[in-house]
Amino acid sequence: MPVVDRHVSKRTLLAKKVVTLQPRDIVAGDTTPAKLIAEFKPGVPFEVESVQVFNGAVATEATLDVLIGTTSVLAAAVVDPTAATRQQPTLATAKSARQGTSSDLIKVTGMSDGSGTLDDIQVIITLISPYSAY
Repeated sequence: MPVVDRHVSKRTLLAKKVVTLQPRDIVAGDTTPAKLIAEFKPGVPFEVESVQVFNGAVATEATLDVLIGTTSVLAAAVVDPTAATRQQPTLATAKSARQGTSSDLIKVTGMSDGSGTLDDIQVIITLISPYSAY
C-alpha cells in the first residue's frame, strides 16, 4: 500500500531517503522502445519527493525517464539534459504517479533518436516513507 496522507498518523515521523543511481550510458543504438538502464526496489511504501538528473555529456536527441512500475514519476521525460548540469525535472502532478508499494520498482529508462547519447548519468531520487520503514 502506498503512503497516502489519510493512512499516515499525524504523530508518525516520516523519513527521507536519498538514492543515487548511476545507470549505464545511453548509446546511439538505444532507440524505441526505451531501454531499462537502472532499477531500485525501496522495499517499503514510499513517495517520490524529488528527482535530479545529471549527465556528463549529451549528443543530440536522447531522453531519460523515471518510473514506478510503468507509470512515469515525471510530468515529462527529460529530453537532451544539459551536459555537466544538475537538473530537477517537474514531477507528475498526480500524487498516485509518485507513490509506490513495498513491492514496486523504481526504474530509469533511456532512449536515443538513433544518434543521441548520454554519458556518465546520475539520477538522484529523494523518497519519503514512514520513519519505522527504514
